[in-house]
Amino acid sequence: METLDVFLRRVEEARGEGLFIKEIINSGYGETFMHKKLDEAFSRYADFKRRFAKKWGHRPDISIVTNGSLITPENLDSVLRAVDILKFSFPTSNPEHYGMIMQRNAAEGRHLLDRAVESLTVCMERYRDGRLSELRVHLSPPCQQSFEDFDETMQFLTRLASRLHLDNIRIVIFPSTSNRAGEVSEEGFINNFYRAHQRRYAGKVLNGVKVVMLSEFNVFYPTYFHVVRVLADRFPCIWKGGSISINSVGGYRYCINDSESLYTLGSLDETSLVEVFRKLRLTDPSPGCSGCNQNPANMGDDPVQRLYRFAAGIRMKFS
Repeated sequence: METLDVFLRRVEEARGEGLFIKEIINSGYGETFMHKKLDEAFSRYADFKRRFAKKWGHRPDISIVTNGSLITPENLDSVLRAVDILKFSFPTSNPEHYGMIMQRNAAEGRHLLDRAVESLTVCMERYRDGRLSELRVHLSPPCQQSFEDFDETMQFLTRLASRLHLDNIRIVIFPSTSNRAGEVSEEGFINNFYRAHQRRYAGKVLNGVKVVMLSEFNVFYPTYFHVVRVLADRFPCIWKGGSISINSVGGYRYCINDSESLYTLGSLDETSLVEVFRKLRLTDPSPGCSGCNQNPANMGDDPVQRLYRFAAGIRMKFS
């Protein structure tokens, strides 16, 4: 727990220096509920929230991302003592596709999907009963199969929510792809897909359940002003500009998409959050940025992305 203690101290330190961390997201490249000291970690978070709110009158949200594969009622309740937002990754309701997406094994899909639905049901019950402040279902990881199944998945999720007597379900979509550490290779499914489905489902009632559509992009960039601010960075990358990513041993990643932490900017022990935030704004692209589809130079042909690519290109020319 030493790394977590140092991190929480850094968050409080940053607030005193004028940098407010809006949300602390517990995520990674493995299932978060695998953590051997999950109960202890979220007990620390609960203490941190009380301490921070008492001092500042507000506090960061604490969230956790899960695919549900290891959730039990007991370990779920242990994290709910501190979690404000639970983000449940659920790419598709198609069993074969679920197996391929999660383990590249269609034959395992039915078993894996049933386990995920069992866990999602428990999470929905906690949300319905007021024991979980906010539940978001992430239609991720984004890939061609999850896109093809989108309508079927929406029917499935709203029917499940209806059976559990929920009056709404919060669906999170991604307005553009991320390269997910190089795992996404499909081309041509950027923004148009999501915009069409946003218009189709947002605010609508499906199977008696109101659909609230959210964009993960807005977690990091609440307004266009926050996006424009990134253009002041030496390398104006959207993924790098809105977050600070820390690996399990306290190293600052250059970017959340660098799953192996090949390029780091110091550690929690040595560098404050304010310092690393300044470093991120002043750094050049890392060698790993060249093939990333979130590098402004590699962004897609969507009109908004074209505009950002143009503006970022000008900024980098004069860096």
